Amino acid sequence: DGKRTSTQQDTCNPMWKDECFDFILYDHDQKIYVQVFDEDKSPLDPDDELGKAEISVRELLKSGGITELELLLEGKMTGCYVTLSAEMLYLSDQLQSLSSIQYEGKGNLCGLYTIVVTQAFNIPLPRVAAATYVKVQCGFCGNFEKTFYTSTVADYPGFDALNPMFDQVFYVPITAEMLKENLSTPTEVSGKSTADSDGHKCIVFTLIDAEGVDGSKGHGELGSITLTHEALVRAYKHTITETRPIGNQGAKIEFRVVLNGMQSEEEKTSWEEEQKKRKSLHVAGVNNLDPTLEDVDHKEHVRVTALRGRGFTVRKRGPLKKDDVPDVFLRISVICGEGNEEPHQMGWRTRTIKDDTMPQWSESRDFTIDTVRSLIRIDAHDENRKGKDDYLGSAEVPMAHALRKRMMELELLQGTSGTGFFITLKVVPLDEPKMSHEENESDDVVGPLAVKSAPPQFHLADVYGTIEIGTEVFDNDNVTIVSTTSTSTEKKSSSKLKRLGKKLTSKLPGIHHHDRNNHHS
Repeated sequence: DGKRTSTQQDTCNPMWKDECFDFILYDHDQKIYVQVFDEDKSPLDPDDELGKAEISVRELLKSGGITELELLLEGKMTGCYVTLSAEMLYLSDQLQSLSSIQYEGKGNLCGLYTIVVTQAFNIPLPRVAAATYVKVQCGFCGNFEKTFYTSTVADYPGFDALNPMFDQVFYVPITAEMLKENLSTPTEVSGKSTADSDGHKCIVFTLIDAEGVDGSKGHGELGSITLTHEALVRAYKHTITETRPIGNQGAKIEFRVVLNGMQSEEEKTSWEEEQKKRKSLHVAGVNNLDPTLEDVDHKEHVRVTALRGRGFTVRKRGPLKKDDVPDVFLRISVICGEGNEEPHQMGWRTRTIKDDTMPQWSESRDFTIDTVRSLIRIDAHDENRKGKDDYLGSAEVPMAHALRKRMMELELLQGTSGTGFFITLKVVPLDEPKMSHEENESDDVVGPLAVKSAPPQFHLADVYGTIEIGTEVFDNDNVTIVSTTSTSTEKKSSSKLKRLGKKLTSKLPGIHHHDRNNHHS
């Protein structure tokens, strides 16, 4: 949505000193659009457009976060200019910004919810009648409630209507006003399934059945679960990844919610230096207690889960022959190398999923390993009853990286070439990480970047402007928030421009963003 500045009356050099706007974008090549008007007070006399300008976020940040743009009107240069400034802020697992005065103000972002709806299980309906989707409400009741919908999964070849896979992500920017209103609204569970009834409702997942492919009438709501803001604050890294029962007929839903605060460049640098000092003091303390200990123990109990695959293809066998739908199984290996020892290998073989291009295993094994010196390897095969199994490809990921991501999708490779086959893996710790292994992992998080906008300045009267961020560019691996500040607009002959306030935001985890209301994807 575009943002409108105030109108600066009777001036040719308008200034919007403290008017900053935060935007969420998903790629540095997305553009910031500025449109400037001369406001007319009569309702019968429309405002006069003075010109437009645009710049990509990448170009704005490359110019040091401040730049001057000439306005164009009907493709022609006007000789009028707008100055924009922007500043990057970083999404972090530190939540001081949620209560900091520095991040207060109308429309100013202080954090972000990332909501991932992964999958539902055991839909209690006949397969041909099942057509389910998930409604996600954030900010239960109040002026800041946001509602999203996943796509609907029904009975269709290649789709499991009783265990529908959604794999959709929704981003909810947090403002101080939103938090105050949400946290002042008491929780009322009213018979709905919830494991978090000890706080204020923050996020509500509702599983809904629509009309089936056989024309059967939809069954409506099958159940709801609630997640509170307090539960996210208490969670490790403020992240909750769970599979919970929903309703009372045996259905379950798998989801992940991440709560992030924000840090300025200065706050981020200060935090990283503090963490380095803590680590060096801890390592020094351990070595002083035991001079023979040359390294810190990184052994942890972890659970590795092979969730599902996608992208596998049906092989055509020619006329009069049945197409070959793959029967996929995996070999999951955890390869460990501790100290000077030779690497050794642990793991298991999953069951074979017959005739499925989107196999689902949801098989787990627990390991006690050195997470710093180990990696996970996946080898996929198409099982053949007669003859040798067909090799489909492999993927590897360091255990420490998998633990940071918790859930990730890996493309299988054959040699160095991608296959288009993907495996989703989930890796979680079974106990709290040791102090020596605590790290600031904000750099691994991919998510929105914020841009703030400040004042335009003109040699024209009664000027206001609108600023918006284009969303036609999407990069699945880089979601960012940008904050632009339209500082001033003026004729080239006017006095020097003044550099004014700026403000902005950073990186966080991201996947897809789409819903039933045509939100961008």
